[in-house]
Amino acid sequence: AKYYANTDHFNLAIKTCKPMKISKPLFATDRTSGKLSHLAKTRSCEPGHQWGLWCEDVQLKEDAIRPLSWVMDQNPSLKQRALFGGNLRASILETLRFHPDSGQSESALAQCCYATRKAVREALDHLEFCQLILRIHDAGKIRIALINKDLK
Repeated sequence: AKYYANTDHFNLAIKTCKPMKISKPLFATDRTSGKLSHLAKTRSCEPGHQWGLWCEDVQLKEDAIRPLSWVMDQNPSLKQRALFGGNLRASILETLRFHPDSGQSESALAQCCYATRKAVREALDHLEFCQLILRIHDAGKIRIALINKDLK
């Protein structure tokens, strides 16, 4: 199937782009092997041959885009990131989730999140209020940990 964009900015890009001078597989993986390269060439679609970048015809899948409920069910941590709009609080949660050692101190967390200690402290206040993190007082130091570690 052929798909064309009828918008001006795509047409401008198409006019600017030129086919490859030497045809080759579109994907670097296919270029690593003579057999894969030959397979890419023999299976390539018409536009692939025209542009000099061999690839199979795209098959659109009607069920490729999942409903929001499915996405959220499959990605529980996405709910928190969505709530915080990707701001520093979301960064702190993800940093603690994937690098628990970053919570050894506010300074360490600030360094990992590329933020000031003041900004991290304010974000931690809000996360603690929401009962998402816990500040653990231990021998004069304050460590930070996630309360719910079951989130993926």
